[in-house]
Amino acid sequence: MIEMKLVEGVYLVGSGRNGIFLTDELDCNCYLVEFEGKLALFDCGIGIRPELLEAEIQRDGFRMEDISYLFLTHCHGDHIGAAAYLQREYGIKVVVPRTEAEAFARGDEAAMGLDVARDAGFYPPDYHLAACRGDETAVPGIWEKDGIHMELFDASGHSIGGICYYGTVKGRRFFIGGDLVMMGGKISFQLIPGADIHAYARCVREVMDLKVDLFLPGHGLFQLQDGGMQLRMAGEAFEHLYIPA
Repeated sequence: MIEMKLVEGVYLVGSGRNGIFLTDELDCNCYLVEFEGKLALFDCGIGIRPELLEAEIQRDGFRMEDISYLFLTHCHGDHIGAAAYLQREYGIKVVVPRTEAEAFARGDEAAMGLDVARDAGFYPPDYHLAACRGDETAVPGIWEKDGIHMELFDASGHSIGGICYYGTVKGRRFFIGGDLVMMGGKISFQLIPGADIHAYARCVREVMDLKVDLFLPGHGLFQLQDGGMQLRMAGEAFEHLYIPA
């Protein structure tokens, strides 16, 4: 494998078959971001083979022990499955969207839609989520702690209540939105608990005019220049009353 440095300060450290297949086939895209003096991981994959995620982080020249935070975009298994392991093994502080935090702490697979997704074949028949009580919760607004400054936005509609992260690293503005918007300005709308097309449209329109360089979605390809065009395409589709799927 090779180092997956996307730009200065941003690394792709996890990605499954719906991305570039860097780690476990069911992993989402996982990003490691170097803030001033702090390392943060955004999403952590399904947790079936977390050693592959660890290996990629180490290959990029970092120690797991130096990661301060794990920021989760939403509580679907392919994005959060390794959270309990990383929290337990390395003391990484897990930040969970507040609306979904209690369900994750209970390991409530029905509330998070994991049971229906497993029945539909998205996850192996024997896959179960390791519950994790977050150290902190994420809500829309400003996050400013330990040298990490970001603006957080509501990402409801794909799940019960996810969060998008918007900030700057090494002079570039990034948008990490989980599954809210994918490349091509498409959305990921599924018939699972929390799916709400009206909430989805509202959340996309709220972020469609952000100035974004690095568009870093939860699956598939990413964009390293003028990434805001992906948000604009999705927002404009909703404004014209159709679903950008």
